[in-house]
Amino acid sequence: GSLCSKPQADRVSNLAWAKDGQALLYVVTDQKMRPYRIYYSLIGSTDEDVLLLEESDENVHISIRHTKDFKFVTVNTLSPTSSKVFLINAADPLSGLKLVWECDAVAHCVVEHHRVQRKLIQIQENGR
Repeated sequence: GSLCSKPQADRVSNLAWAKDGQALLYVVTDQKMRPYRIYYSLIGSTDEDVLLLEESDENVHISIRHTKDFKFVTVNTLSPTSSKVFLINAADPLSGLKLVWECDAVAHCVVEHHRVQRKLIQIQENGR
């Protein structure tokens, strides 16, 4: 059995809660298992899930996570040549993505939000 009928998706790579637990954002993979689309699903709704982002570049992988205070969902896009981090307001996920960090290097960045403070933690590879 299941607790609700939505969302139902194949090949989900990760997810994050939104709207105080009333909605989910989830990432699905393509046939090659590359995470490339983010969807929004309102729990219990009969509406179709909304596509928030689709990455057409086959070198780019997408991941999401919610911040510790659940105020934002961070979207990381990573490729061999660049990295970006976007924020989605968890209270209003359909309001769009805001770019908050990018670099041309192979790097991974974690953005964290706690109460009124934002923290940017940058972890770079290859000794840079």
